[in-house]
Amino acid sequence: MGRGNLSISVVLAAALAIALVVSSAGPVWAGGGAGKSIQVMNIYQSGGATLTAGDAAKLARYYMFFFNRSRYYQISPDTYTAVRALNPDTLIFNYQQGPDTWLDQDGSNVLNVNNIVRYNNTYGHSMGNLNTDNPDFFLLNSSAQRIYTYGDSNRRLLDFGSADFQAYWLEATEADIVDQEWCPDGIFVDNCMPTWASYFSQRPAIYPTDAQWTPAMISFHTALAAGLHARGLKLWTNTDHVHQAAGYAAWLAIDADPNHPDWLNSEGSFCHGWGGTCTFYDETRWKRQVDIMVNMVNCGAGVFSHVNMPEGGSGVDNYGKPVTYWDALWYAMGSYLLGKNEVRGNDVFYFSTKWDGYTRLYWYDEYHRIDLGEALGNYVLTVYGGRNIYWRQFEKGYVYVNPTGGDCASIPLPEACKQLSHATINDDPIMFPDVTNISLASHRAAILLNTSSLIGVAGRHVFYNQSAFDGNDAGLGAADDAAIATDKSALLPGQMATFGNYTSYSRGINGIMVDIANLAGAPTAADFVFQVGNSQDPSSWTAAPAPINDIAADIRPGAGVNGSDRVTVIWADNAIAKQWLEVTVKATPNTGLAEDTVFYFGNAIGEAGNSQTDAEVTPTDVVGVRNNPHTLTQNPAGIDDAYDFNRDRKVGPTDAILCRNNGTAGPTALQLIDLFENQAPAVDAGSDDSITWPTNTVSLDSTVSDDGHPIPPASVTTTWSKVSGPGTVTFANASAVDTTATFSTTGVYVLQLEASDGQYTVSDTVEVRAVDPSGILFEDNFNDNDISDWTVITGTGWAAGGGEALKLADDESMAAITKGGFSVSSGTVSLQFDLTVAGDWRPGNAGLVDAAGRGIYLDTQVGDTYVQIGARNTTDNALTGTGGSVVDAPADASAGITIRYEVNLDTGQVKGYIDGDLEHTATVDLSGVGPITNVVLQAKKHWHLDNVVLRSE
Repeated sequence: MGRGNLSISVVLAAALAIALVVSSAGPVWAGGGAGKSIQVMNIYQSGGATLTAGDAAKLARYYMFFFNRSRYYQISPDTYTAVRALNPDTLIFNYQQGPDTWLDQDGSNVLNVNNIVRYNNTYGHSMGNLNTDNPDFFLLNSSAQRIYTYGDSNRRLLDFGSADFQAYWLEATEADIVDQEWCPDGIFVDNCMPTWASYFSQRPAIYPTDAQWTPAMISFHTALAAGLHARGLKLWTNTDHVHQAAGYAAWLAIDADPNHPDWLNSEGSFCHGWGGTCTFYDETRWKRQVDIMVNMVNCGAGVFSHVNMPEGGSGVDNYGKPVTYWDALWYAMGSYLLGKNEVRGNDVFYFSTKWDGYTRLYWYDEYHRIDLGEALGNYVLTVYGGRNIYWRQFEKGYVYVNPTGGDCASIPLPEACKQLSHATINDDPIMFPDVTNISLASHRAAILLNTSSLIGVAGRHVFYNQSAFDGNDAGLGAADDAAIATDKSALLPGQMATFGNYTSYSRGINGIMVDIANLAGAPTAADFVFQVGNSQDPSSWTAAPAPINDIAADIRPGAGVNGSDRVTVIWADNAIAKQWLEVTVKATPNTGLAEDTVFYFGNAIGEAGNSQTDAEVTPTDVVGVRNNPHTLTQNPAGIDDAYDFNRDRKVGPTDAILCRNNGTAGPTALQLIDLFENQAPAVDAGSDDSITWPTNTVSLDSTVSDDGHPIPPASVTTTWSKVSGPGTVTFANASAVDTTATFSTTGVYVLQLEASDGQYTVSDTVEVRAVDPSGILFEDNFNDNDISDWTVITGTGWAAGGGEALKLADDESMAAITKGGFSVSSGTVSLQFDLTVAGDWRPGNAGLVDAAGRGIYLDTQVGDTYVQIGARNTTDNALTGTGGSVVDAPADASAGITIRYEVNLDTGQVKGYIDGDLEHTATVDLSGVGPITNVVLQAKKHWHLDNVVLRSE
């Protein structure tokens, strides 16, 4: 995992020695998570947006999650309390780096970092700082040089196998986390790989092979577990490498130790997005990742899967085959379900896109819709068509996975099933066709529900009781099936009524049938709710007349759709006529339903469906009767005949009289109720644009679409407004979708088009750059020390008195400010500023970042006689950076110097100049970085900045 923004707190080193003799009796498993078959975890590192009150409910869905401790204050009264109020079982972890530390975070508040952050600062640690008091903690290569991690010279690898360092780590962690008000349920510790990995620049001289590395790392796991368990905290380590034989053996060794962690974590399980769109492991490595869940006895397994494509995207896998985001998700879920240990019950799952870098609260509908029940044993390997297919039976279905490189054309199933998919995950599986054989492409999974276990409403029917079609019999029996109105279907929530949802039967609605698959008991009238009404608001309707039959006695097993059980309900003739009937089948022990199901049928006596906009009974219906006669002897009317109102199979004078006697118009007619769930309008403000001064007007070409709901108003109003920009904006017609905007001065403007349908108000923005021909995007000379148009990210951020330069902070901590109002996505931009430093060596930097805080971190660290400059990647508004390189250049910043960075946004090349001389060239990775929208400046108290200019070259 990358660099987050986290930290931890104080414990006595002696706690380790005490804890080592405490017997670990195994954790008591607790956890939330609304997933039925999949226990879901989440990772939310520092790059994500600030949490809001609404995020508490999202976090409460997870079995467990970790994030940086600074998020403790983001939801009131505090994040932990807000989440636990909704789900007290959700486990909360703080992120902490394990065997490595940063060298440049000594001045940071422990709330805002993610490591023990004691390079030259002890923070009160009884063992002093790392650099000067404990140099032996730094692992060295064969040339006695300190080893970097992740290729970053500011991040060093420490001796995880040293008992002294383990004690040091525990004391620092207790001081920074455990003994603080933000103390969580446990600590997630990163970079605890049991075999050597390329994350580290070189092999340590004392751990030259895995034979030395692995036992040292295992001791790190067990020492941290003992120390944290002694303080009542859980331990979750990012262990990884379980796909390797040596890594698999190390996991089992850690699991068997009395001082085992509570969870071991595998990052990139089953499929991953490192080095490609989607990389699938070969069968042998994939199988180790599944088997570790099966074979661990004490530790839970956390399996992280991810791909390098956006949600819903597609690409090509490492086998050269097409793959979608949802293919990879289902393959990972299926693999997890194969290995999930039902005895321990503490394996957890996570899936994401690497594009977001662990900065979203991921949740998919699959998590709460897939319910397979308990597993009936472990997975089974069966060869079908020459392919190794792994499958597992559950109480309610099956999981099949093909981890091989070849497709399997035919897999016979043990019983009839319903196959789930991402596209249909929110549909009722009872309505799916039965399948008894499936195909499975390479690196795909199938999740199925057995038909025999499904409980739900399989059919909804209205029938013409006591009509010619059931032999004119008012009683109930199999003959009634012939009287089902085959051209009528139930109106469901989310739909608008049509002629297909109401009958014109002269006896009104006098019979319905509900088919329930695998009916649990014998429903009675108490298992239903019947309401009637004729308005657009079903909540205002009243109770329907009581049914006249004994519902429990009129159940016909197997008579319904797909062999479901048919429940019949009848009413007295015309007890329900010229109105709508709302039927609620309740979720009760008798029905066995998981949730209530609701549907509607209507009745309009004498209405022939001659209009699509109303259900009025008019002379036109009489004319239709006259023009469509039927007799019993020559051409009897079918059950779907529109003019046979009394369902005697004849169309003639009686039906015409029914029309005349039941005429309706306007409010007396059956209302075509609209149960459609209104969707918000879709708004596209158009493409970003630019104009070159003195041209000051731009055409806005936008689109707004809507579903025509709600009714009323069934119309959309639109409004243009200015969101940001240096001058005023005049719209030719602010209410028109397409209009023009005129600007008073140059600069970058964000314009908003807002659309409202009366219920939902949505908006989209467009950016217009009124370009100064000189190419200046913005400049600030800090006249009168005014920084009101800058935003303080962290620290104090204030302007020095008595001059026209910016002083970022007045204390030893770093401060950072940011300014936007521009946007540039290609070409070369240059950032230049004058810098004067008073005092000793001071770190600082600048940044060019997109709207999400991703972009370029520009090092500008100042010493007595030199300036260190360079370029790195950043994901957090240039507060930290990773990768890249730096150089030291002679310069006297106390006398004042000019720093200039030129950044080619197309190639990622960065050039650093000091007083006009090119001192450093580097290349940064800008993949995934959007248009640059903000400049960030960050430094300590002795920095004075002036004449900041950003240009588009």
